[in-house]
Amino acid sequence: MKKIVLILIAGCIFSDLASASISVVLDGTPVFNGTDFTWTYSADLGSEEVIGGSVLSYFTIYDFVGLDSVVSAPTGWTYSEQLTGVTPSGVVPSDNPGIENITFDYIGAEVDGSQSLGDFVLTSSDGALNTNGNFSFQTGSNEIETKFQAPDESIDQGIGRVTVPTAITPEPKLGSLIALGAGLLGLAARRRRFVTRIR
Repeated sequence: MKKIVLILIAGCIFSDLASASISVVLDGTPVFNGTDFTWTYSADLGSEEVIGGSVLSYFTIYDFVGLDSVVSAPTGWTYSEQLTGVTPSGVVPSDNPGIENITFDYIGAEVDGSQSLGDFVLTSSDGALNTNGNFSFQTGSNEIETKFQAPDESIDQGIGRVTVPTAITPEPKLGSLIALGAGLLGLAARRRRFVTRIR
């Protein structure tokens, strides 16, 4: 009986994941273009989803370290940069208020899923990967599909994981340098006492 219950729970969880409204994925790895790194993301609209209808449709990529610019977005999309991300009311993603977020708003004609939404290209001074970044989304929906579904059955909201830039490994902290220096001074003092005793 327990196995059947676990299988049913797993099925519900994976069906929620499979019906995500918008999925955002980093294409390959960032490319150094001579001055900074180019990050290209592809976005897909899930089945039974709608953008461009009466529901405001968008997605936000949070904590994009070292943001230089948004190079391009597909036709029908605009973007904005802000420290506090535009976030659907039904979700609570991780968002560092000191790092910029990028929100892409859809303003084009109504589109139904399932289909590719195109490539979104950004640049950053940072090329290091943080695979624990996150994004949120909001679209219209024809039916209840995910646990983030709004009560009026017309809005689909959710969050997901996405790779974003992360701060390059910091230089050793002052405390570590002081500890290393103290250790070397202690070693030098011990050696000096040893040499004094031999004489």
